[in-house]
Order: sequence, then structure tokens, then C-alpha cells
Amino acid sequence: MKELARLATSDGGSIVLYDWMEARDVNLVRLDADGRVIWRAKPYMPPEDCFVRVWWEGERLTAQTFSCFEVAVDASSGAVTAIRFTK
Repeated sequence: MKELARLATSDGGSIVLYDWMEARDVNLVRLDADGRVIWRAKPYMPPEDCFVRVWWEGERLTAQTFSCFEVAVDASSGAVTAIRFTK
């Protein structure tokens, strides 16, 4: 699958944002240092929504969805912890 972004994590793993056209189920995942999936983050409005951008804001993992929500994603569990509509 095509990667749109890869962010390093402190444990040697990574947060990967895959192209939503190729990863229609869930396109934001956390991988451990060996490449195994730790979690798959669910967008705010599944199954219609997907992640389109991801970045670190300090120690907070933040993502933007196709339907214009900015969310904080818990880096240890993948749970969406805060939501803000940006449109």
C-alpha cells in the first residue's frame, strides 16, 4: 500500500498513514519496531470517513479526516480522544 506519511515513535516503531484509496477499511496504523500492527485508528465517522493527514503536535498525535475533523489520537491505543470540526 502507498504510504502518505510515516512518523517515528519513541519505541522504534512508527505511525503510518496509508492512501485511503488503497486502505479503505482503516488507513492510520501504529506499527512496532518489527512492523507488526499495534492498532488501527478509527475515524470519527466510519465507515465513510478516512484520515488524510497526520502529525505530531509536541507529544500529541493529531490527524485530519476527509470530512474535516481534526482529532487527537491516543498514541498508545489508537483511540480518538478529541474532536474539532474545521470546515
